[in-house]
Amino acid sequence: MLSTSRVFKIQRHAFRIDVNRTAISVPRQEIPAAEIDSQLQSRMQPKAARLKRRAIAAADDCIEAIDALVRERRIQLAAEEVDPELGFSWQRGGISLENLKIPVPKDAGLLFEKGAWSTGDIPHIIEFGMFSVFTNMTYERRPCIACMGDVVNGIMEFLIGHQVRTVLGVAAGTASQVKNAITSGVMDRMVAAMNIHAYYQSNVRHAWGIIVGPGCVRVCLMDNDGIYVSSVQKTTEYAGRRLLGNAAAFAAFAEPMVLGSDKTIRWRNKVKCYEIKCYDPDTKRPQTFYYPYCPLFVSEHFFGRFTRCFVVSRSPYDDRVQYILKDSFQAVSKGLDDADLRDEIGMLRKISAALDDAWNDNYVVQRLVYGGTVLINGTRDTTELSLGAVLSGYQRQATSRVSKGVTNTHRLHRRMVSGPVGIPLHKLRRRDAVFVVADAMLAYATILERTGIVHSDISLGNIVGVLQADGSLRGMLIDFDMAIAQQEGVEKRRSCCVGTSPFQSIANIERLQVPRTAVDDWEAALALLIYLVAHTKYRDNVSTKLSKVEHDGTADMRRGLFSSPRAFSAAINMFADPQYVDEIKLIKGLYAAIFDYWKCPGTSRCTYIGDAETCGTAGGIHA
Repeated sequence: MLSTSRVFKIQRHAFRIDVNRTAISVPRQEIPAAEIDSQLQSRMQPKAARLKRRAIAAADDCIEAIDALVRERRIQLAAEEVDPELGFSWQRGGISLENLKIPVPKDAGLLFEKGAWSTGDIPHIIEFGMFSVFTNMTYERRPCIACMGDVVNGIMEFLIGHQVRTVLGVAAGTASQVKNAITSGVMDRMVAAMNIHAYYQSNVRHAWGIIVGPGCVRVCLMDNDGIYVSSVQKTTEYAGRRLLGNAAAFAAFAEPMVLGSDKTIRWRNKVKCYEIKCYDPDTKRPQTFYYPYCPLFVSEHFFGRFTRCFVVSRSPYDDRVQYILKDSFQAVSKGLDDADLRDEIGMLRKISAALDDAWNDNYVVQRLVYGGTVLINGTRDTTELSLGAVLSGYQRQATSRVSKGVTNTHRLHRRMVSGPVGIPLHKLRRRDAVFVVADAMLAYATILERTGIVHSDISLGNIVGVLQADGSLRGMLIDFDMAIAQQEGVEKRRSCCVGTSPFQSIANIERLQVPRTAVDDWEAALALLIYLVAHTKYRDNVSTKLSKVEHDGTADMRRGLFSSPRAFSAAINMFADPQYVDEIKLIKGLYAAIFDYWKCPGTSRCTYIGDAETCGTAGGIHA
């Protein structure tokens, strides 16, 4: 929980927070509060003039309904007619305002009054307080309200709207929690609500949110790097009621794209599947692919790259699995053209250009089918498109992997289709999985030799088995998101940590300032093979030994494991399942090639300050 004096100061006004997965922080560069408020107000309205007029009229109806509820509430309080035991029924999963006719409870006006709510009152105050307001919107579009989860520390998430028209909400039990949104945990709950919403909605680009408490309200806009939050408005005053009315009308009438929906991903009810468009700079028209309701993989965290993978085919009536479509929001330097980007799409283009058909007969490699930047109405889908030019100008300074140096970055929506489709290692028998890893690494050695591309993230999830027409199984290396040019890795000393735990090399675990080369990938492959042949009951122990970092930043267990052939053999004999005789021989041979060969000493011989010479090529591994 953040508790600095600077946080206490800025959270009372409009502010921006940076979000990294689920961790929130305050950026060094503060945005003027008045600027955030004005930008949020201007962007929180439909684009079409016709819809804008209807939204304004609906917001006026909401304000009148709020005024009526407040008057009724005050009359009830004056007459002391408030009954704490209210007789009503409500559906936890949400209510349909078009069909459900429920009398407004007497305490619905609490939503717009000062004070505090008890924990048990929050769900029905939110659902019925807003229900009683939205029923006065005499239009065909009325947003639904649904409470999410349980009330914890007097805070609860909820939704306004449905499907492509959704505004996220957080209800707080006291006005103080709304005013101190960062330190009270309100923003943590908003981050959690956004992660859940994005996980279950395939077409999320950004989202809007609303924070309500007794007598106060705030709105916020969320993109992949942070959240912009307006200043607190009192619902006992006109400005607060206008803000709440605008939010309700916005959820009902704004275009789906303005609310954060990706128009390039659409549900086709006739064929019962999603239609998704993929763009390629070499083709003038986007290619259309289809995938069923459930994605293959969705990142648990919206904030960041937010990677998603889908199994797609060219026809909605084709049941065969043909390709994998990968969608992500990459951090790049502003002003870069697609041709200048050094990302996974660019790496796969380079690999495809360097490998001939004869080589393809010997190994299986990931092939790019289509790939490029997503276009929205002919414009590249970037941070500016979601936030506007003003707010996007305050994006945090970050090091972009696909550009050089530390620069002002933004997010670029990238999408690619590749094949063939593989089987994850965890779904294979362990003996088959070991063979698949070995086969994929042999292919990787040739990729390195012909293209000079270092993968940088050998792990359990980045190698798959590909079933051949004759029934045989081959290995394929996937996910070149972290890939770099070999020469770049040799020339630069890096203190960063790349890869996936517990398969990272020692240099990455300890963040040593040494060049990152293919040797790090081979060490990661060795760790992966050890994990695969480990006896089931020892797998957690092996993972700990491979990844544990001591207080001084050193991986003593990993170093001890690789310190000598005797120590390595003793560990393998202890943890490996003895039935995998040939697989264990392969692992010991790979260890000798990496750590017991003078031309390729491996990263275990780096000193703690990283001044040892490491092997810059994969040649030592094959010697």
